[in-house]
Amino acid sequence: SKNKLVEPTYHTGDNSLMNKKNVVILIVEGLSREYVGLLNKNKGYTPNLDSLFQKGMLCSRAFANGRTTLNALPAILCSEPAMSDFPYILDGNFSDDFRSIAELLKNLGYSTHFFYGSNNGNLGIENFAKKIGFVNYYGLNQYPDKSDFDGYWGIFDDKFLGFSVDIMDTLKEPFLSCILTLSSHHPFMVPENFKQQNPNILNKHQNSILYSDYALSEFFKKASKTTWYSNTLFILTADHTSETFNPKYRSQLGMYAIPIWFFQPADSNLNGFNNKITEQIDLFPSIMDYLKINRRDIYWGES
Repeated sequence: SKNKLVEPTYHTGDNSLMNKKNVVILIVEGLSREYVGLLNKNKGYTPNLDSLFQKGMLCSRAFANGRTTLNALPAILCSEPAMSDFPYILDGNFSDDFRSIAELLKNLGYSTHFFYGSNNGNLGIENFAKKIGFVNYYGLNQYPDKSDFDGYWGIFDDKFLGFSVDIMDTLKEPFLSCILTLSSHHPFMVPENFKQQNPNILNKHQNSILYSDYALSEFFKKASKTTWYSNTLFILTADHTSETFNPKYRSQLGMYAIPIWFFQPADSNLNGFNNKITEQIDLFPSIMDYLKINRRDIYWGES
């Protein structure tokens, strides 16, 4: 009704038709829409993602529901937008009312896994992940080779993304994995050999985006050789936007503009551009819709 601030939608489906594909959610640190060449008709800083994005469905008018990682995770995984400046993750009682894609899929027979290459416990992310249904957590403590530490945040993206593929290769299907990257976060640490490959990129931030783009392309190359790849729904998005280089994105709207991409290697119908306005809170109900999950409940987002 008109006197309501929001009108959350119901989602219905038919569990007898449930499509139990694996789900892999990639949340890329600070991947603003303005960095993606394919969405700006320029070269951008994501040559590898530009190529990958043409193989699935790319949401061209997608937006974050907050400005920080701690606001992004509840939006993406629980369809809960930020309602204040204080992140839900830091509220010890948040899990009492939250529904999450991890809890839902766990109850439907999925194993659940969260990957973040930073120190275990950093920003309360490990605690949040476990509270909302991720049974298995992989952080710096679980990574075998500490020489791949960037000296600041955690394990370099290409190394940790490769590690996540190795772990998923050991899992029984179906599984849910959420992977949060970190190398494109200030102070934008990248491996020394990658700096040498891009001597003309003087801006550390831009170079870190190029590096994350490379790391993600290596992730998909490695994943494509596995037995579970063709049975997996991949979703790639950003946690939030980052530094602006293009004046076009210095608006109130531009500060929230990110990419959202759906890719299922065996589904040729999931392709092209989706020009509807899309938000992070739409990911949870979209996954439910794609997997044909029957659950009647209230969500802030819609498929």
